[in-house]
Amino acid sequence: MSAGDERPRPADGPASPAEGYPVPGSPGDPARNPALVSFWLLEPVADAAMTYFYAQLFTMDTEIRAMFPAAMDVQRRRFFAALSQIAAAQGSQEERDRLVPDLRELGRAHRKFGVRERHYEVVRRALIATLQRFAAPGWSETARHA
Repeated sequence: MSAGDERPRPADGPASPAEGYPVPGSPGDPARNPALVSFWLLEPVADAAMTYFYAQLFTMDTEIRAMFPAAMDVQRRRFFAALSQIAAAQGSQEERDRLVPDLRELGRAHRKFGVRERHYEVVRRALIATLQRFAAPGWSETARHA
């Protein structure tokens, strides 16, 4: 806001949603999307959270470990980047629709590695365990089911 700009501004936030806050009531609004809030809490501890996630995943289903490289640094960064894109797309249907082609391609690529339907439930459980551990201040039953 410039010195000459006299637009009224809410005391607790920016002048417009474009300045960083989601529109109230939108899918990106934390009140409507507690899972998104949980994900934001992971950002400062992304590497530790992704290390924990993969440890949980490999413990829950040892067969899955063989699908991944021995050195997991790049994989952890890629997975967190993918989760970031999915979380960021929660702002609108248009943003979610833009992800569809990439997610379809990702699904095809995973089939080549031997990923089966049953593996997705294990991934879901490992991700929930990770969110419960690293996003604990914002974690709730509502977030768990979101």
